[in-house]
Amino acid sequence: MHSETDRFMAETADTFLAPFHENLRATLSSETRIHGRAEEWDAALATVQSGTRKSQFDTDTVSIGDPNADFEEVLTMFLPWRKGPFQVGKTLVDTEWRSDWKWQRINRHIEPLKGKQVLDIGCGNGYHLFRMLGAGAELALGIDPTILFNYQFSLLQRLS
Repeated sequence: MHSETDRFMAETADTFLAPFHENLRATLSSETRIHGRAEEWDAALATVQSGTRKSQFDTDTVSIGDPNADFEEVLTMFLPWRKGPFQVGKTLVDTEWRSDWKWQRINRHIEPLKGKQVLDIGCGNGYHLFRMLGAGAELALGIDPTILFNYQFSLLQRLS
């Protein structure tokens, strides 16, 4: 997951977040826990090529990746999927929660998002981050303490 931190730092180097990078790195290195499946998840992420930018974030089912590609095997490596729904390639990810229903309830209370910078605390796998980007947010940043959700988000980012 260190490469994800490096990518975040590079992508936010010219933003208001840059002054916080040093403290963030120190906190992450001292607080990061090792998960028993981290090596397995790292290996699974390493098999995934960057996405083709055929993603759609402004619909109830967030669509990510080439619609003809089969990602089912790698998606099952990261079970269970809590928030969704996601269509990843030709696989509809069976999620435990219908986050689109929550989005339909909260969306009108947080509009307009166009050009906004948003922090989602407890973002899970990032479903609402993608929806905020689809609604025009300039930056949608999420934090979550659950290691599995961070891996799921990393996978979705790579494919989108």
